[in-house]
Amino acid sequence: MRHHAFNANLAGLPALTVACGIKSDGEPFGLQLTRRTFAEAMVYGFVRTYEREQAWHQRKATVTEMA
Repeated sequence: MRHHAFNANLAGLPALTVACGIKSDGEPFGLQLTRRTFAEAMVYGFVRTYEREQAWHQRKATVTEMA
């Protein structure tokens, strides 16, 4: 949902969103990580470790037709 998105770039903060699951209805969801200014390496390191340990980024969500 767009109203939950945080505009970190306007605040000058590094942020990444990573896939972390698929809901029971087949819709994917993600986790957004935000850190202090100039902490990009910490954000990238966490996401790299998370993706190495989890396979969510390789799974495909169910595609449904919008009404």
